[in-house]
Amino acid sequence: MIEVDPLILSKAINDWESTAPMQDLLNSAALRKHMLDKYGIKIGSFMTECSIVDEKKYMMCILRWS
Repeated sequence: MIEVDPLILSKAINDWESTAPMQDLLNSAALRKHMLDKYGIKIGSFMTECSIVDEKKYMMCILRWS
């Protein structure tokens, strides 16, 4: 099983925070939905509980943020 790289996850979240609408910034459900839809990463209740749902989307995330 592929483990989510915390540095890449952090970069993807920082990008979302810089481009997300103001009303979504404090909405953790919006962040979870965005990460799942765009990068194929399912974020659990804590940031350490992440899993990869779509390997193809996650590979594009790795290529973009590495």
